[in-house]
Amino acid sequence: MNTVIDKVTEDKPPEVRRRMELLDFLRGAAIIYVMLYHLLYDVVEFLGANVPFWGSAWFEGVHMFFLLTLMVVSGICTAFSRSSIKRGAALLLMGSALTIFTDIFMRSQVIVFGILTYFGVMMIIGGFLRPLLDKMNITAALITAAVCVIL
Repeated sequence: MNTVIDKVTEDKPPEVRRRMELLDFLRGAAIIYVMLYHLLYDVVEFLGANVPFWGSAWFEGVHMFFLLTLMVVSGICTAFSRSSIKRGAALLLMGSALTIFTDIFMRSQVIVFGILTYFGVMMIIGGFLRPLLDKMNITAALITAAVCVIL
């Protein structure tokens, strides 16, 4: 298990960098879940299949858990990126393209501010705020994070 001292930093050469296996696992599990969720969504919405647990409270709870896990872990992993503004712009472009596509071809299911757009915007904001955030102590950073989550 990695400790804070072992934290991956950008100034280390690539051969010294280590992966954070727990973060990789959590993000991978969340991405797989989201793909399965959207497969089920397509089966229910487009094929009209009856999935008994679809829309149930426990299933929506599991969905929210994995979605929040993906958001938090991806946010943490963004801190290890050297190009979050560039990657964020690419995600924002993909999210915007998806909005345009669904607006033209799927008017009843338009995706206005989906997860790709969300990740893109957050990565761009984080990229611009990073120099300021790097100078904060842990208490100020946690307060700032809490305010951002509330907003």
